[in-house]
Amino acid sequence: MLTAYSLGRAMKGTAGDKSVIIGRDTRISGDMLESAFVCGLLSAGADCLSCGIIPTPAVSCLIGKYGCGAGVVISASHNPAEYNGLKVFSGEGCKLSAAAERALEREMRSMPEFTGDAVGRLHRASTAQEDYIEHILSCCRPDMTGKSVLIDGAFGAMYSCAPSAFERLGAEVTAVACAPDGGMINAGSGAASPHKAAHRSAAGRGGLAFCYDGDGDRLIAAENGILYDGDAVLYVLARYLKKNNRLNKNTVVATVMSNFGLELALNRAGITLIRTAVGDRNVFDAMREQNCNLGGEQSGHIVLTDYARTGDGLLASVMLCEVMEREGATLGELCGDYAPAPQVLLNVPCPNPAAAAGSVRLQQKISEISAALAGFGRVFVRASGTEYKVRILAEGADIAELKRITAELAALV
Repeated sequence: MLTAYSLGRAMKGTAGDKSVIIGRDTRISGDMLESAFVCGLLSAGADCLSCGIIPTPAVSCLIGKYGCGAGVVISASHNPAEYNGLKVFSGEGCKLSAAAERALEREMRSMPEFTGDAVGRLHRASTAQEDYIEHILSCCRPDMTGKSVLIDGAFGAMYSCAPSAFERLGAEVTAVACAPDGGMINAGSGAASPHKAAHRSAAGRGGLAFCYDGDGDRLIAAENGILYDGDAVLYVLARYLKKNNRLNKNTVVATVMSNFGLELALNRAGITLIRTAVGDRNVFDAMREQNCNLGGEQSGHIVLTDYARTGDGLLASVMLCEVMEREGATLGELCGDYAPAPQVLLNVPCPNPAAAAGSVRLQQKISEISAALAGFGRVFVRASGTEYKVRILAEGADIAELKRITAELAALV
């Protein structure tokens, strides 16, 4: 509560003389944190524009449309309901850089409070969802008449926007996990748990499903029972954009976690893959630096900078439908040349993940294994940013060998 209040006070400096737009997902603590943030912001003399429950990419999109100086989303994204956090966006609709975040943290300890008529005012953005949906449909508008789509809203912020958007496109929508109660967000559903939706897609007419996470910035797709993660979505969109001379520099940006098979498939298609550290902010920063317009993460963040400044699950799913319509192909057919490499991922509990992941012995062993796998696979080890764990990823042709490699590295950790 105190953190949210202090951040609200400090956001006055980020927004300047403009309002701060705020949105949140469906988790039960959102009301409390929004109240604290708004109280801090108004006490610093800034105005606030509240959108209520709305996806993260909608706030990023509406910052510019509403002429705001900054934005905040109260959400813990794909995490369980007991967690929550605050995502901060600049006036451009981009997540703040690490340096800007550190400067904001310093301001949180020093902003003055105002009283009387110097305080800010709270306004309600009553058309925020409508404006966001209209933005999405202005970017791409496939004809979904007579087609069936299963929408898994993860009991989160996309529960209303996604079904509404696809209904306007003419689709017959089946909505699951779209009745949020504040405590079920991401529970056994959505992009974090897409297998139920995939199973239902195998039995449903049309066989297509889209699974979003709690704040709507991730997408996992399914068709006829088969899951398609962020890597598969990147592959389909990259091939389509390149074919239509719309892929800047014939380059895609992804993270070190993206499958080795994606890199090989893109290379066969004449497309370069640039890798970054984990995190959609790192992807976006590299895209801006390299002037690329497509990037994302295996987890489902898809960033299309021709239309958005952050990952947008709804935009990615609607664009996938446009590609399928124009190519006259199913999602499976569009992914035909993409074969994910076998992959083993271990999460090793550790009291000091950073020290363990950076140890000399572990790094020496990683170098030896990487040399042996060169050209046919890879190994990647990192300290988790959210848990006391070291994450070990190995990819290659032989699953038994990958299990041996990850077990050896886990023992060193």
